[in-house]
Amino acid sequence: MDALATTLPLIALAYALGGFVKGVIGIGMPLIIVPILSLTMPVPSAIALVSIPVLVSNLVQVAELQTVLPALGRFRWLLIALIPGAVIGASLLMSLDQHQLYLVLGAALLVFSLLGLVPVPPGRFAVNERLWNPLAGFGIGVVGGLSSFPGPPLVLYFMWLRVDKEVFVGTSAAVYFLTGVPLMVTLVAHGALGWREALISTLGLVPLLAGMRLGTIMRNRLSQAMFRRIMFAAVAVISLELLRRGAM
Repeated sequence: MDALATTLPLIALAYALGGFVKGVIGIGMPLIIVPILSLTMPVPSAIALVSIPVLVSNLVQVAELQTVLPALGRFRWLLIALIPGAVIGASLLMSLDQHQLYLVLGAALLVFSLLGLVPVPPGRFAVNERLWNPLAGFGIGVVGGLSSFPGPPLVLYFMWLRVDKEVFVGTSAAVYFLTGVPLMVTLVAHGALGWREALISTLGLVPLLAGMRLGTIMRNRLSQAMFRRIMFAAVAVISLELLRRGAM
């Protein structure tokens, strides 16, 4: 029997867990699915199997949340500035040592995430978003181009602004959907995402969407303060994954 077909139960479990995390905090699905699938298959195959779920899951969250369109208007300059930042980051990627990059980025994110877990007085910081949105977007784009991880700095910026959890999830989903399209096109062009991988990942949408539904129910029961703590904890986990990559 084909080795890929024998891993279908593991794929279903990975998709369900990744969908649940996606439903709760809006990010982190590939960081759950890819390591699990990598236990039985090469990393490129695992990435290929997650490309379609990334697009569909983010599209579902964009469609479900009515906060997306106002949020996209609010953060339009962040999205515009993200594009040239990503281009520059991808260019720098060719000249920098990836292990050192992961170590530096992981250490910085770990410090910021731990600081974010420290209790702060209630209230909203006075932030000039017209100034900071394009600057943050450019920086997020550079980090994303360098490391393929635009999520952690995006999380930190949104948490700094203390955006509502629904705004956070919806805007993040829109960003990840837009950045997921080039990934899937690249995988198809290089032969990593063929008809078999597309079929398996499409079937995997059933446990993925079920997990997302459970995660969404969980998110609706979380207070804004608890959601914030979970988000910073998630960034801490992501930073540890970056440090692991850097140490390899």
